[in-house]
Amino acid sequence: MKEYNKLKVWRFICMAALFIWFGCAEASIDDHPPEAPHNPNPANNATAVPLDADLSWDSAGESSPPYIFDVYLGTSTDPPRILSEFPDHVWTGFSGTPNTKYYWRVVAKDGVGRMTSGPLWSFTTGDNPTP
Repeated sequence: MKEYNKLKVWRFICMAALFIWFGCAEASIDDHPPEAPHNPNPANNATAVPLDADLSWDSAGESSPPYIFDVYLGTSTDPPRILSEFPDHVWTGFSGTPNTKYYWRVVAKDGVGRMTSGPLWSFTTGDNPTP
């Protein structure tokens, strides 16, 4: 009977060790916040940007579920959030005012509550397009 109990104990220890090993290995791969959004388009400090420009950015290291983004855009250095949990890297809804400086930033979020803010970027729109 003692040998049987020893076998059960060793089996439990081996199973626990495997669980810890593989559980920790998996957590170490996925246990990091999203990469900060970068490579903005329009480029930081761009001028003469079209009034209907697309805003885009990169955020490598995609997760599962995929990253979602909050987009902040306005004419002050503390722009308001205009999009919440946006699922793409490109926003085509911008409609600017001529000769206006805009500030924007993007916050990348993963499916488990971690988030990373990109830097504050800016661009200035150009004149009205000629008909």
